[in-house]
Amino acid sequence: MEIPYLVEARKDTGLFNSKIAIWLFLASEVMLFGGLFSSYIFLRIYADYPWPERALPILPGYLNTFILIGSSITVVFAWAALKLRKYGWFQLWIGITIVCAAIFMVLKGIEYNVKFQHQGVQHLDGTIIEGHLSYAKLKDGIVKYPEQKKAKAGHGDSHDKAKDSHAAPSGYEKIPANVINFSTNELSINLKTYVENKKRIKFLNDQAAEQKQELVSVETGEPLTLELLDAARKDYRANFAHNEDLQAKWLREAWDKAREQDSESPNWKLARTLKVEPNPADPELKTVVNTLKFKTKSGDPVIFRFKPTEVREYPESAILKGGVALSGQLFKSPLIIQIDGLDFRALATAAEALGKEPMEEIEKSWLITTYPEVAKIWHAHLKHVEKLTKHLEERGQEPNEVDLYRLNWKEIVAYSQGISPNEIKETFKEKFKGPDYYKRHFPEVTLKRDQIHFESKFTPRWNNFYAIYFIITGLHGLHVIGGAIVLFYFGFRSRKMYESNPTWLTNRVEVAGLFWHFVDLVWIFLFPVLYLM
Repeated sequence: MEIPYLVEARKDTGLFNSKIAIWLFLASEVMLFGGLFSSYIFLRIYADYPWPERALPILPGYLNTFILIGSSITVVFAWAALKLRKYGWFQLWIGITIVCAAIFMVLKGIEYNVKFQHQGVQHLDGTIIEGHLSYAKLKDGIVKYPEQKKAKAGHGDSHDKAKDSHAAPSGYEKIPANVINFSTNELSINLKTYVENKKRIKFLNDQAAEQKQELVSVETGEPLTLELLDAARKDYRANFAHNEDLQAKWLREAWDKAREQDSESPNWKLARTLKVEPNPADPELKTVVNTLKFKTKSGDPVIFRFKPTEVREYPESAILKGGVALSGQLFKSPLIIQIDGLDFRALATAAEALGKEPMEEIEKSWLITTYPEVAKIWHAHLKHVEKLTKHLEERGQEPNEVDLYRLNWKEIVAYSQGISPNEIKETFKEKFKGPDYYKRHFPEVTLKRDQIHFESKFTPRWNNFYAIYFIITGLHGLHVIGGAIVLFYFGFRSRKMYESNPTWLTNRVEVAGLFWHFVDLVWIFLFPVLYLM
């Protein structure tokens, strides 16, 4: 039986089956992306923190816009070539479309990679510091942090400084200067929440071994191994289940006894008075060991280092993912960052809420009072704001919060050199990846752990803007990849289909082209909303 309108279009509507299907599918896609765009708008309107504005590099997004528009044109040319039965030209235009999709994803990958390397820190006073982490040196399990050197006022080129900060001498391992170092000689593993993870156990043992230490059980002296934990967890589960069954048995016996003594009371009233208090010394009860404790064999402390996302640290304890608790002392764990962005908007908003003058509170902030170079940059910014305010007043306007309280990397570089930000010329690489840390000078500051309110890379963890940015652009990227795969199949794996039924292939390419136009249309909305506003 032949399915009607699979190849030939209906005379009344002019549509064939797959074209109707793709329009229905695109309608659902409109609802999906419409919901995401609406979420972005409401999150931005009602944001209770300084919303990032013009935080994304424009050039990659600008190029990607024209790349997708060009690919929409070439996919139409491919469809037209099929209509004219020119299969070679069809393959050429499809190939160009796929190359455009590949270039789009490469540029998007570069943009993502920059975000994964960029660091954000919020100080306790609300100041947001953006930049790149400096590097510490690791040897024999001990982290050595670089000595802080105050840069001279007006110093513009720190190529050597950046090189030293990013390199490690022979015999040392280079690690980011934001690790959590915790000194302890005892750790506890909760068997109830413990998740089997060979990497985590190996990580703990390896760090102890680097410092010539061995982790052993407090009770038995056995080395910390995954097999030991698995066996202990098996015993824990078995003993816990046994005691639960025993508790249920005692409860049934108590119920039967209570029912014999008072057969007239309703069940709900009898249940409220029913109590079972097992005797801990009962020989039927089994000991449930919920936690295993381990210590260093020598008794000397070992310094464990963790990524900030892996552990929740306190002055005298730390909790690692997977049910591992450490008791000891938070070791020296500063965060050292080269500043390429400053945002005082949250501090200014808090000051206004308390009836204080924002600029005065910024002047008294930790960053300005501690680092003279940063103070010099801020004071140069204030002079620029004064000129900008006068200029805007002549036009009946006034500067917004971004103009007043935020500094980008070009302003930081320019003010440190005593020049105008307009005199800073971005290289082509910087337009894609942001500032060049090997050629530009940026103030370097050190924050202690008790000064940090929150820190993160520019990932969904940092704020709602980046969360929805990665969701929408990531979902759009998946559509690009999926569409490119389909077009590749039609372009280079469809010779037999073309020879047997060229009209069918033409219809399929038309449907794929409609999807590709939709992908292009989504990006045309994405680019101004995320990159320009």
